[in-house]
Amino acid sequence: RRNIIIKDSLAAHRGSIFDRNGKPLATSIFRQSVIFDFGSEGFDNRERFLEDADSLSKLLAAHFGDRSAKDYYKKMMTERDKCFRLVNGRDSVVPNGDGFFARLIARLRGKPTVTLRIHDTVRKHSYTRLFGEIDYNEWQVLKEYPILNESLGRVYTIEKSDRRVYPQNNIALRLIGRSGQQGKYGIEYAYREELAGENGYEWLQCIAPRFYGRVDGADYKEPVDGMDVVTTLDADVQDFADKALHRQLEEKHGIWGTSIVMECSTGDIIAMVNLGRNSKGEYVENNDYALTARAEPGSTFKLASVLALVGDCHLPLSLTYDTGHGKAVQIGDGKKKVRIQDSHNIGGKIDMLTAFAQSANVYFTKAIYNAYKDNPQAYCDFLKSLHLNRPMLTERLKDVSPVMYEPKDKYHGWTPHETLINMGYGYALELAPIHTLTLYNAVANGGRMVAPRFVSALKRGEHTVEEFP
Repeated sequence: RRNIIIKDSLAAHRGSIFDRNGKPLATSIFRQSVIFDFGSEGFDNRERFLEDADSLSKLLAAHFGDRSAKDYYKKMMTERDKCFRLVNGRDSVVPNGDGFFARLIARLRGKPTVTLRIHDTVRKHSYTRLFGEIDYNEWQVLKEYPILNESLGRVYTIEKSDRRVYPQNNIALRLIGRSGQQGKYGIEYAYREELAGENGYEWLQCIAPRFYGRVDGADYKEPVDGMDVVTTLDADVQDFADKALHRQLEEKHGIWGTSIVMECSTGDIIAMVNLGRNSKGEYVENNDYALTARAEPGSTFKLASVLALVGDCHLPLSLTYDTGHGKAVQIGDGKKKVRIQDSHNIGGKIDMLTAFAQSANVYFTKAIYNAYKDNPQAYCDFLKSLHLNRPMLTERLKDVSPVMYEPKDKYHGWTPHETLINMGYGYALELAPIHTLTLYNAVANGGRMVAPRFVSALKRGEHTVEEFP
């Protein structure tokens, strides 16, 4: 096995994920373990071993402070004694010569003999950690210590690991995401190839079981570290939004909730919180509610109705309807009527601004039905012009497609009169929270709709590799 040569992979350092201000949201820490083989040939010289072990014990005790020098020394002696055992001790009289044939000839010629104590030495290999995982900076110190300073591949080897850490704990967990055995979602998964980089390789020769040394002059490729992902998140705003949503859910005993903060002019998502109950009743980031929890938007959809009435039908804001003082009202023609009611007494005749401010169900079902009953497809076409029939995201993170029926879907989602009436106040269609937010943001942005953005750039060090406008 000593002659075995293998091609060993050199892992690239995984890129980090940062917020817009440079705070790390996800990063990798290279850790390494020093594995000693106390049965290696590098420890054959007992006198030197005793001297180096004494010095190394004192230095390790001073560096780590976790145990005394005496304990370190005892550990090394115990492990070496397990690996070098002397058995079958016996006296043997042999000729005073070197080699078997030399001793045989010397004996035939009557030369003097000597008495030797013969021991059979049994060597065992061991794989022992004297101390825990260390980082790169610690290794720069430790590799100058006795035994560690010149014996890589002879008496110890190094095992490296790339540990992913999340400095903000579980803040924005669903958006930052995971990749690998922990899950496949969020930015970690969507940008997994850029973050991963490209592994290199080297050729190693087996020196002892599990111990290898690099083959000098052999083909070698340096790993290319992964790129960093710069997000639009603000860690401080994210923390604030997380705590605020926690308070609301606990106060209202909600099942789940989402809170999203969008920058109007750019569409940058400054914060996005997704909280739902786990099996213990705690609120945790357990689902992508903001992007995938498609449901009937209800009263928040009345903004779309206002835009349709004013922008498409050119009706005045002074248009009035009788809302029935909180009583149930039948809306529709002939036998095809729908019963609509407000949850409180909004009043009698009110204009569009008052109806919007008071979230009047009766007003908007009447107004939308009367404006589009002769051509319901026109209402659907206007909603499609607001992109409410398609996903909003333009990058790798995905949102669900809205559900919006049209008259052509008769008997498969569209019911004449009834569907149009219900759509007027936010029912008979489904949107995810990100869709509703994008619509409201377009109004706040002076009528200019922008797609939500989560990632602004890919960087390698200080160099920007790619920007996402």
